[in-house]
Amino acid sequence: MKAIAAKESESKNRSNWIALGLAISLFVVITLALAAFIHVEKWGNYDREALNRASEQRVLSQQVAKYILAASSGEKEAFKKLRQASKRFDVLISELRNGSGNKLPKAPDEIIPKLDELEAEWKKLGGTAKQILKAEASITSVDEWVNVILNELMPKLEKYSDLVATGMTAYAEPTQIYFATKQLMLAQRIQQNVNQVLSGGVSKDDTLKKFKEDSEFFGRVLDGMLVGDKKFGLVRVDSLKITDKKRLAKLKKSLGNASMSFSSFKEFSQRIIETAPKVLPALQVAGASTKISDSLDAKTVQLIQAYDLSPGRLSVAGIKVDTNIIIVLGGLSVLILIALGANILLDAKRRERLSEEMSQRIFSLPMHPYLETADIEKICKVLNS
Repeated sequence: MKAIAAKESESKNRSNWIALGLAISLFVVITLALAAFIHVEKWGNYDREALNRASEQRVLSQQVAKYILAASSGEKEAFKKLRQASKRFDVLISELRNGSGNKLPKAPDEIIPKLDELEAEWKKLGGTAKQILKAEASITSVDEWVNVILNELMPKLEKYSDLVATGMTAYAEPTQIYFATKQLMLAQRIQQNVNQVLSGGVSKDDTLKKFKEDSEFFGRVLDGMLVGDKKFGLVRVDSLKITDKKRLAKLKKSLGNASMSFSSFKEFSQRIIETAPKVLPALQVAGASTKISDSLDAKTVQLIQAYDLSPGRLSVAGIKVDTNIIIVLGGLSVLILIALGANILLDAKRRERLSEEMSQRIFSLPMHPYLETADIEKICKVLNS
């Protein structure tokens, strides 16, 4: 019986140690799974915050380019939108790099190179935006003057120039008729050049030079028709052999109206010529904003792809802690639970087996109340064995 008891005690101790080891393992695995879940959930929120900002930057890069072009053409509302979009882009870069309270930590080391590339491209587009915003007053002024010339003065100049050319056709020399007709062509060319003043792709030496030359030539021909110009072969309208006084009066009136319109045109054109050089550097770089925006968009996509790799998370043996780790730990917990249950079941069966064995030994002994000495010795031998 002592041997059975000793055997039972040994088996019980071994089973208890196994159960203890499995329980400790289960506790450790569950703790690790819980820690991994908290870590993954925390960094999952960080990733979502970062991806939202990077995606917003992608939209803003296109908007900034759009607002640059609109502002460079004199659209007043575009300046406000450009200022807001540029400021927002700066805020997003700062938050991605330096963090944003509890919502977003500082950029992980894996992200820094991509963020540097993005910021380098943004400095190009943002620099263009700053140039446009700095020239806002000049651009809007030029736009207003251009609109006055295009919508008010040029239609009048074209109308009166046409009346002058038609009125002297039958009475003036061919040279004078040629110059009068050329005024119509010059008026159209001036209108085209004025329309291109706020175009970011034109150069200072191109549009402004032609605009100035055509304006001066137009004015000289107009003056020649009023007071004469021997070099151009122009004579005063009064000198033309027009016997119809009404026709002559109408011609002189048209010429006078053209002169008055040109006087106003000259005033606004001089303002444009003086102011345009201040805005042309900004307008010229504005023309490249679309290309820079495309490059910035590509860098933004690369940044988004970098955040998709879940940077900043803990790594174990080169493997990042993610949902797969949680699944593995969960599976391991189930296996340990199964092993723990199996150990408890085996221990119960072992105790049952030992109990049955002891019972069989006891019931095999003589049970009569009046035992012989030999039987008593046998029973003691069994109990002490």
